[in-house]
Amino acid sequence: MQKVFIDKIVIPQNAIPQVMERLNYNTSFLEKQPGLIENIHYERTDEQGNLVVVTAATWENVAAVEQAKAAVQADYQRMGINLAEKLKEWGVTVDRGLYEVREK
Repeated sequence: MQKVFIDKIVIPQNAIPQVMERLNYNTSFLEKQPGLIENIHYERTDEQGNLVVVTAATWENVAAVEQAKAAVQADYQRMGINLAEKLKEWGVTVDRGLYEVREK
């Protein structure tokens, strides 16, 4: 069954360039992973000037999601980047979840 990995990312105005660079890198990396069906991004600016980005990556199944997560983590380790620390440093918040496509 298809799975959709959805992130809601709130990026403070002063961190937008750095975070978008990472997001663009991640998008390119994920597009090379097996099992990715579609990856869509939405964005808006909130009342405080933060950039709010919602990403929705649709995967063939949960195994493809787990494989991609492991590949992303390994890639960040290879680059010596602790993403959780970076996001905290930049003041970014992430609400993340794995969803199923609802059948009509």
